[in-house]
Amino acid sequence: NGTVVGSQLIYQSLANEFGNNYAEFQYYASDLTTIVGEDDPAKITINIQAVDDPPISYSDEIATDENTTSEPLILRCDDIDSDELGYRIRYIGSGDAYEENGGLITLNQIPLNDEEIDDNGWLATDILPAGTNGIVTYTGATNYNGSDMIEYQCFDETSFSQISEISVTINPINSPPGDIRLLRIPGSKTGFQSDIDNGLIIIKEDSDVTSNGLYIAHPDTDTE
Repeated sequence: NGTVVGSQLIYQSLANEFGNNYAEFQYYASDLTTIVGEDDPAKITINIQAVDDPPISYSDEIATDENTTSEPLILRCDDIDSDELGYRIRYIGSGDAYEENGGLITLNQIPLNDEEIDDNGWLATDILPAGTNGIVTYTGATNYNGSDMIEYQCFDETSFSQISEISVTINPINSPPGDIRLLRIPGSKTGFQSDIDNGLIIIKEDSDVTSNGLYIAHPDTDTE
């Protein structure tokens, strides 16, 4: 890793290595006729001072159903210098996943809301003990499905990782109907039977059922 260029020694250490007495070189001088110091060469000792390397974060994803809280997502970060990291998240999506809309995003069970975030929208933990990760959960706004986005960083005592994105997919579900009421159509002599099949009300004509009229399912309407 050492190269002599003219009268200069250039040394390049390996990535992320440091320490005192890391390397040692000996040298002596000579011209065309004389060698100086061959029996007692001079010594060069290389000491490499440690510097802080920022943590590294990784993009990730969450998938959940409409009106359902996701499984916890463990944030993935690496830091060659430290096992103790903090985490912060910021909501940048368009799904309006705010508490007033029925949504909720949490970091280590802390809700991401106006009371907890800083002026730039970040919700942060403290530096956590070694082996403790940042954990995110997502609940979308009521009846919202589609895509959403969160970004996050991890940090140590001196520096932040790059910003990484958490892409969120909210799968649609079949929501049950509201109040179902029955309308009677005067004049129909055919009776009916009703049944529920996979959340749907099924109405069938039945000539064996006596009726003063045909009833039809209709939401939010009074029954005659």
